[in-house]
Amino acid sequence: MVPADATEHETVWTTELITGLAAAPPTPPERSALYHEAGRIHAEAFRTDGTADRGAR
Repeated sequence: MVPADATEHETVWTTELITGLAAAPPTPPERSALYHEAGRIHAEAFRTDGTADRGAR
């Protein structure tokens, strides 16, 4: 993957990049109940159902 004429810096950088691709990503953080409640409130605040006559909620 590294060309024969690559500099030492390029070889090290490429090797680190390739090695890093094999590492699993960190697990996502656990979200609290408050976080999920905020998401529901946000979704409700910006609902777009309804007609122009009734007005959106």
